[in-house]
Amino acid sequence: MKRLNAIGVCSLILVLSAFRSTNGTYTAVNETNPVDLCTAGNAEPIIDFGEIKIDSQIWADKNLDAVAFSNGDPISEAQTSAEWRDALNQGKPAWCYYEENAENGKIYGKLYNWYAVTDPRGLAPKGWHIPSYEEWQKLTGYLGSKAAKKMKTANGWEMNGNGNNKSGFSALPGGFIYKSTKTYYRSGNMGKIGYWWSTHTSGMGVKIDNTDHVSGDFYSKDHGLSVRCLKD
Repeated sequence: MKRLNAIGVCSLILVLSAFRSTNGTYTAVNETNPVDLCTAGNAEPIIDFGEIKIDSQIWADKNLDAVAFSNGDPISEAQTSAEWRDALNQGKPAWCYYEENAENGKIYGKLYNWYAVTDPRGLAPKGWHIPSYEEWQKLTGYLGSKAAKKMKTANGWEMNGNGNNKSGFSALPGGFIYKSTKTYYRSGNMGKIGYWWSTHTSGMGVKIDNTDHVSGDFYSKDHGLSVRCLKD
């Protein structure tokens, strides 16, 4: 889809989701759905995504790739370990690509720090939100004991970690950003593990690895994780 270059305006794009249902268990959303895209200054618009309905929840079908909050204010990109560290020290929202490589973003989306996820301007597009940990639990509870296998893509996972994606969630192993020394931050585990934020006040997130299970873990504010949006 061609990017919009409007400055200081909000545009509306119609997004078509086309996913199969499986025996009526997971219902595809096969209709045109509007997503509000906002820009500010020279910031790019929030990237559009499709929808997949799993039980009563409607999830985005891929990781968030936004460079602006829902009101159009831009989010700073951290292009180096030092810039990531400085944003954290100042309590400022930031995003980055895995290994500062934009090609990784085309597959896995962006990695966001805690301040971006919890910013009151809203990281998710209008009509969507960052899921709470309880909402993640509702998803995995519905999918059952082998939830991760049903959520993971059928390829792209190392260590025999591929799933069957029966849910249509299309989880990918986008890795994360973590502190490897006192002052240096690096990327890790792309191809092996996927990490997603929740809005839990203690930094509880969700991890999917090469097993069939989804696990919860606590992540400090200096981590960079993927974000998957849930419809309001």
